[in-house]
Amino acid sequence: MSFHRLYPNVVTWAGETPADLARRAGHRDVLRNFSSNNNHRFKGHQMGCTTSCYLSSPKGRLQAGVSSVVFRSALESPSGSSTQPFWPLPAFLHVLEYERTNMTHFPEVEEGVGQLISTMRCDNSWRASWPSGGSVFHLTELMVQAVRSNCTLTCSFIHEAGGQSSLCTESGVSPLHAALEAGHWNLARQMLKNLGGCLYVTDFGGRLPTTMMSSHLRQQLEQNIYDKERIQLEDLHLKIKDKVEKQQVQELLRVQKNLFNTYWGTITGNTATTIGEEPFNKAKVLLTASQGGMLQLIYLLVKVGGVEVDTQVDPTNGTTAIHQAASHGKSGSVLLLLSLGADPLLDDLYKQTAPHLAAMFGHQKAFELFR
Repeated sequence: MSFHRLYPNVVTWAGETPADLARRAGHRDVLRNFSSNNNHRFKGHQMGCTTSCYLSSPKGRLQAGVSSVVFRSALESPSGSSTQPFWPLPAFLHVLEYERTNMTHFPEVEEGVGQLISTMRCDNSWRASWPSGGSVFHLTELMVQAVRSNCTLTCSFIHEAGGQSSLCTESGVSPLHAALEAGHWNLARQMLKNLGGCLYVTDFGGRLPTTMMSSHLRQQLEQNIYDKERIQLEDLHLKIKDKVEKQQVQELLRVQKNLFNTYWGTITGNTATTIGEEPFNKAKVLLTASQGGMLQLIYLLVKVGGVEVDTQVDPTNGTTAIHQAASHGKSGSVLLLLSLGADPLLDDLYKQTAPHLAAMFGHQKAFELFR
């Protein structure tokens, strides 16, 4: 680890350090090596497993990949400055070389991974990205192929180039559905957490991802999404200074909690809490959710709160939720709203449709979803 300048406190998506993995697997010799680096204790970056995790994994192989976004931010910039306390390049190359060996049945993906590896071995390794030129739909199909081979880091690069975790391809499934079908649970978790995946978008067969997993995993994932969106709302509440707006966000927090409790009460058979008992400003909540890409809240508003998906959320401009999602480049929200039946051809007061707004504000990925 010292030779490659790897950071010993990097954590997996589950929050475990390499030392945690070694301890759980009973590898005492490996654990002593980590203990010798204990003078550098500070919180690890949420990067997934690197080579150090690979060494201590009880299965002897990588359990999760690392984000391509983190890859470029972790490398030295062209000016020569470095903002990270480690050099992850060998770890990334190790992961990609391993994943390429699983791609022999998918030549286009294999070639793309090869180009990534070649770029990383050059002086401008920080520029590594998936080969450009493909449409969102084509990139998503490549992402499905990478998912079926359980290649997390490759999926991350394809997603950054435009692939969508919840977009159904010609094969009839989305990358997220493909991960769940194959039982790649760790990959599915990462897609939901970091690659824009959504539990509430169906495939061509009408299957929700929530129906393709155990009840325990479903509860865990949905609770994680709830917590993440709640933190997003709480951060918004802290940033706002105006008292009236601050009160409105406080109301959003109450509504989110009630909707989620009602949703889970229906699933578990506990109907003690009903959203109908506490009215709320439906347009305002849907506006905030669509602008912020809060996928679970959007779904709960429509399915539990009884909000019409084409509700006018901004009377000043006459826009609906899908107008707002498109203009803010929230591809996941666009996919979810279309899945829920939103009309993409509704005009606002200026005769602009959602596709018009996506194009106007330069959100190419969101725009292509309307084709």
